[in-house]
Amino acid sequence: MNVTGSKKNLMSSLGSNQRKVCVSKSDTLSLKRQSELLSVTRKCVYYIGIQKDIPVNLLNSIDRIYTESPYFGQRRIRITLSRDYRIEVGRWMIRRAMNTLGIQTLYPRKNTSIPNAAHKKYPYLLK
Repeated sequence: MNVTGSKKNLMSSLGSNQRKVCVSKSDTLSLKRQSELLSVTRKCVYYIGIQKDIPVNLLNSIDRIYTESPYFGQRRIRITLSRDYRIEVGRWMIRRAMNTLGIQTLYPRKNTSIPNAAHKKYPYLLK
């Protein structure tokens, strides 16, 4: 790890995730000192997250349902999975699978910033 400049400059230039990546176990500095310099807790340095694999048949089923009806959210996908495919899964597993596939529910969103041309604009009188 090559530290140049002050600690304050390093803190402002890197985000917290980038600072966690900068800590290396093979460096001459101890992990404690590296985490102090980067203002990262040592818990973050030692923590290894659990990766849960999503079954391929679940991903394929969700993709098939989404292709047929992209307006289904995670709740309706869950109901369709249990009814048609006999797959019992929680909403959060479906949400994680949708994030993995990179799909989002299609629904009408607000469009408040574009005024309607047919509506009259009234002047502001309390100036």
